[in-house]
Order: sequence, then C-alpha cells, then structure tokens
Amino acid sequence: MHFFRALWENKLEADGFSVVDSTNKKILYDKFVIQAKDISTGDQSKYLNYKGILFVIYHKWSVTSIELKKEYVYFDKTGFFDPFGISWEGDLVKQRIADLLPFEYSLK
Repeated sequence: MHFFRALWENKLEADGFSVVDSTNKKILYDKFVIQAKDISTGDQSKYLNYKGILFVIYHKWSVTSIELKKEYVYFDKTGFFDPFGISWEGDLVKQRIADLLPFEYSLK
C-alpha cells in the first residue's frame, strides 16, 4: 500500500522508493504511470503500463520485481490495486509486509 500511495502522489523518491529497469536505469514516472480523467465525473484514474519487468527499490536495500499481467493495471490513492494484474517477486513479497497492515493504515 505504501508503494501505491507514494506512486499516486508521485512521491516515490520522497518516500524512499526508486523504480529501475533490468539494466538498472531509472524509469521516470510518466513512462510507467498513465493518468486519465473521467469526462462525466472529473475523477482522476491512474494505471500502470509497462512492458517488461520493473524493479522497485526501497531505501536501497530492499528489491522487489513487478511484472504486469495486464496491459493496464488500475490503482488508486488509498493503495488499492488490481491484484490479478501484477506478479510480484522479491523482498517485499518474502517479508509479506503488506499482509500485516490494515487497509486504513497511514504513515501520517
């Protein structure tokens, strides 16, 4: 949830995250996040869109890879995301940190 909340706000670096590709090149936010606005309601929607594997690094010591299983993977500002749209591997999965937090959890 922390990663997706930081992603929604475009505050990955401020929250200790960086996203790189398989060559360790930093991926810019607008290269893997698509923003859309509902014409009728004006609500903002965001989606992950990337071909290949992304590596999420948290505070330079924890590395997790994510691979999108769908072309567009929805996520929202609360940290909710389509769980069937992403395949996870790495430190955050092994530690199962997300399973320990209630959905309403907030760092602030």
